[in-house]
Amino acid sequence: MRWSVGRQISMRGAGLGNEIFPWAKAYLASRALGLQLVDPAWRLNPRQYYRELGGGYGTAGAYFAALSAPGIDISTDAYTATGEVDYFRAMSRIAQTHNFHRRQVLVHSSGMAGGYLGIRRARAFLRLRLLSNAAVLHGLDILEGEDPAVRIGVHVRGGDFGQAEEVTQSDFNQAIPLAWYSSQLDSLSHLLNLPLRVYVATNSSSQAIVDALTVRGEPPVVLKSSATAELSILTSCDLLITSISSFSLLAAFLSDAPYVWHRDQLGEAGGWLSIWGHETHGHGGIQTGISRTLAGRPALRVHRGLANDDRPTWAPWLLDYLSNRAFLRVAHLDLIQYGVVPASADSK
Repeated sequence: MRWSVGRQISMRGAGLGNEIFPWAKAYLASRALGLQLVDPAWRLNPRQYYRELGGGYGTAGAYFAALSAPGIDISTDAYTATGEVDYFRAMSRIAQTHNFHRRQVLVHSSGMAGGYLGIRRARAFLRLRLLSNAAVLHGLDILEGEDPAVRIGVHVRGGDFGQAEEVTQSDFNQAIPLAWYSSQLDSLSHLLNLPLRVYVATNSSSQAIVDALTVRGEPPVVLKSSATAELSILTSCDLLITSISSFSLLAAFLSDAPYVWHRDQLGEAGGWLSIWGHETHGHGGIQTGISRTLAGRPALRVHRGLANDDRPTWAPWLLDYLSNRAFLRVAHLDLIQYGVVPASADSK
């Protein structure tokens, strides 16, 4: 059986938001070319992801055996040379020019090249593997409630990120001032006539976070669980307020909800804001340029990514969306939960 394995971002073990890229690429290649997927060596990651994602020393051994076996390395250059961003299609193109029958392993070493657009087809796979363990199921229990409330997931990255008074354009690994998060929640609390239930994932134990994210006298629920359990709660919320980190990006990728990104971190060109539009090599700049062209068409109405500074503005459609999401969870308006619905379409 031929193998498909993604080379880890870092041999010391990078964060989950980074390591999902080679894993997703290995999965997509396994589907495109009929290969056996080799999982990452989670057991060796210092963040101990094996406790959530499985994989003991045997899995780690299989990972290193696959890397050391004769095979073909799919580098960033090999990937971009296909002219495809979609990694599944890129692998299908590469298969036309390589003889995989004589090679045992396909090694994917392009890291995060191609971004989330490149691994979009792996979204269902990642949701299945990341959001379906026991810790996740137990963690989701806190989301259940009888009252209509808007669920807001907040990721505050601190600790290992440098703290600055201002957010710098195009830079990652920078902590956002707590005042920015507070301004988003305070603004929404004045515009929505519904309770806000705030869930915070953070690697900091600062009491200042609780104080800053308390809304209408209600402190946030600070999540103290595994990475995948916290990820599952964030992806289940109606709105995400992100940090400038790969974990926030992963939560947004796996979620269907709108998310708020700090406006000052974004670059601007032609009247459009973007995260990676400034890049002069790889897929970022090119694909962002294509997106600007497509977004300029008259059909633009709503958008998932929301760019706010510390004086946030909210479109009417978003406020309606958040309110509707909250009411769609009300049991007494749900027929299968002994609920009722209006007898006529014009009933209030």
